[in-house]
Amino acid sequence: MARLAARVSEHERLLMTPNSYAAQQAAVPTPASVRKPRVAIVGLINGQTGIVQARAGHLADLQFVDKDRQIGNFPQSAECVVVVKKFIDHAWINAAYRRFGSDRLYHANGGINSVVEQVERISKGEQPCHYRG
Repeated sequence: MARLAARVSEHERLLMTPNSYAAQQAAVPTPASVRKPRVAIVGLINGQTGIVQARAGHLADLQFVDKDRQIGNFPQSAECVVVVKKFIDHAWINAAYRRFGSDRLYHANGGINSVVEQVERISKGEQPCHYRG
């Protein structure tokens, strides 16, 4: 019995060496410990906020901004912004650029799918696509 206990403890020691698979898996953060990015979304029309929240709320902490409020009034905690170009005034895009810069300004064409796609890009850490035009 002592021999078996010694073999088991040796096996456990080998499993937890720094390069072992078990040690590497123990070092991987769990999904609960990964912080979601805080994203401001400007320009959605009535009813779209709930749909976007349902489809992309698990990817990021979404903060919806009413486009009829004072232009440039973004939440202080927002780390980046998605602007829905089809439904907002150009002044919102300028204000977003001044506040977040080009590396944290994501453009959505106007549909719910394009907003969700941009939130997915943000959650993956991808940079925004810059449009020329």
